[in-house]
Amino acid sequence: MRKLTVFLAVVALGTTVGASFAGAGPSGDLKKFCKANVALDAAPEGPTPRLIERYRSTAPPEIAETVDSAVTAFEELGEGAFEDEAFLASLREIDQFVLDNCDYEQVDVTMEDFAFSGIPSEVEKGTVAFNLVNEGAELHEFVLVRLKGDATLDDLLELPEDATEEDFAELASEVRGGGFAAPGEPDLALVNFKRTGNYVAVCFIPVGSTPDAPDGGTGPPHFTEGMAAEFEVTS
Repeated sequence: MRKLTVFLAVVALGTTVGASFAGAGPSGDLKKFCKANVALDAAPEGPTPRLIERYRSTAPPEIAETVDSAVTAFEELGEGAFEDEAFLASLREIDQFVLDNCDYEQVDVTMEDFAFSGIPSEVEKGTVAFNLVNEGAELHEFVLVRLKGDATLDDLLELPEDATEEDFAELASEVRGGGFAAPGEPDLALVNFKRTGNYVAVCFIPVGSTPDAPDGGTGPPHFTEGMAAEFEVTS
């Protein structure tokens, strides 16, 4: 849920970040902007004021106005920005700029009810841009985990419905970076794979989770219905 994490954090940063932006004009540093986008995805509890400032101030001239518009819109509208088509269009434009200019390995992934398609059996170590689109009727997320030891995807799928986080942690560790998309919507997940090994893409959202279900779904996690895909990260 990168977009939600990033922009919900912006509102909490408030005046402090706004003051930093005010005097920092865009530097047009594409390399730093690309790295800032990866760092935003990897921020486990949302970005720091310094990271948000770097994201905005390093945006190259051709995307700087869009980045500024997106951040400003959320500062003004809060969560309501996600109901504003202009705001969502800005996010899509930024993602497309990253895909076109940041020279990361790209993987197109389709999220359906209940499966991932398009994930290759192998990707190389380093930053990978997973270009996501949700073609299902339910909400879907793209979470990556690295399998531990001899653990397999089957081991994850065999976990009982009442399994705890500790049970899951014995088999796999979560990788920073991921994505989320409502039905018919795209998202971009930037993931920096630092270690080789076996990985799994999973969706933990409960069955029955749709935009029309404000309280969320009540069924088992999507990955227990088959929405999981294993792949290897090579050197």
